[in-house]
Amino acid sequence: MKPARQYNQLNQGQRYQIEAFVGKDHTQQVIAESVITNEATLSRELRANSRRGLYRTDIAHTLAM
Repeated sequence: MKPARQYNQLNQGQRYQIEAFVGKDHTQQVIAESVITNEATLSRELRANSRRGLYRTDIAHTLAM
């Protein structure tokens, strides 16, 4: 039997880092490495919380709580 996977939500500090990197047009790979998260996690976060190409930390964090 496989052990259960451990999932961790992004914290507000990580979301602020993501917002800063997205604003500077960094790739998802660079952002994920800098924030120390998986690229798939970052991709889901951006897809779920970006509006009109903008990622907003305050909105993303409120929705996550």
